[in-house]
Amino acid sequence: NTKGIPDKDIINSQESFQFASKGMLAYLGNYSGVASLVSQDKAGKEVKMKGHIAWLLWRGAYLSKLGTWRNRLQVPVDWA
Repeated sequence: NTKGIPDKDIINSQESFQFASKGMLAYLGNYSGVASLVSQDKAGKEVKMKGHIAWLLWRGAYLSKLGTWRNRLQVPVDWA
């Protein structure tokens, strides 16, 4: 094993990467947004929405992805 290069057995045993989109969200401004969400089951059903509901969904997703509770409380204050 050369330093920094993995063995062939390790490389061959790894599964290939499969990307699965969960959808897209976009904030358009003026309390408006668009969303295209894809279910994660085999059917892959797509749900589209726009307007205020999509904007609220975008805000909720954004806040849920923030790392700390401090940021989750600070960002809405900064938005106001």
